[in-house]
Amino acid sequence: MIRARVISATIIALVLFAWQDAMLWGHLIERDGMQYLAGEYHDGWRVMRDALVIVGGILLAPRWVEVAFYTATLFLFSVNGFVDVLYCWLDGRAIPSGFVWECDAWHLCALPGPLNGPALVVGVVMFAAAWASLWMMIILSLARIEKRRASMIRACH
Repeated sequence: MIRARVISATIIALVLFAWQDAMLWGHLIERDGMQYLAGEYHDGWRVMRDALVIVGGILLAPRWVEVAFYTATLFLFSVNGFVDVLYCWLDGRAIPSGFVWECDAWHLCALPGPLNGPALVVGVVMFAAAWASLWMMIILSLARIEKRRASMIRACH
């Protein structure tokens, strides 16, 4: 079972990750015309994401299901467009119809194109629904396995 606090921690980590993205990229790189620092910025972006993933995974160990949930969710949602949607919302912007979001060294091609405006939001929502469904199936399967294991132990005693 995945505890509610792990789900909350995952959501909080994603929101904070998007917030630092909005503050640094939107308020320094875009506002001050420092796009030439994009490479260095994205290196720091990856370090921030990886630090959140690694530290969270260490703190959740040895609960391997929660470690897998937290680390995979945080990593995938940081690169699938979710953070880009939060970036716009946290920065007080509408998602532009010409949203430039490419499959490059920093993004995962987890969503079918086009990845702009409303299509990006729909894609992210569909990805989130599929991800939640996958984890519900994993949790239910693990619960069945645990129930079967417990009944086998009781039968042996």
